[in-house]
Amino acid sequence: MKSSITLAPRKMTIPGKVGRGFMLTLAVLLFVLASRYPSLNPEVYFPEQRDVYTANIAFLLTHIVGSMFATIIGPFQFLRGIRAGGTLNLHRWLGLDFPSGSRFKPILLPKH
Repeated sequence: MKSSITLAPRKMTIPGKVGRGFMLTLAVLLFVLASRYPSLNPEVYFPEQRDVYTANIAFLLTHIVGSMFATIIGPFQFLRGIRAGGTLNLHRWLGLDFPSGSRFKPILLPKH
C-alpha cells in the first residue's frame, strides 16, 4: 500500500522569507568560494597546507565536492513544494545524498 503525505499550503512569513533567502545566499556564496579548489591548481591552496593537499588530492577532492554538493542542495530540502506530492521521492533521494556528502568530509582528510 502506497502512503501519500499531503502538506497543507501555508503562507510564508516575512522572517521566513528573509531566513530562507539568507540561507540560500550563504550556500551559493560558499559554493562559489569553494569552486576554485577542484581546479587542481596548487596555487589556490593555503601556502601552509599546500604540501599536504597536493599529496592527498583524491581525498581532498572527495571532501570538497561532497561538501559543495551538500551545501548547494541543503537549502532546497526546506522547500515545501519539494516535500509534497510527486516530488517527495526527489526530496528523499536528495536527503539520502545530503548526509553522504557530509559524512565523508571528516574521515577522508588525513591527520597532520
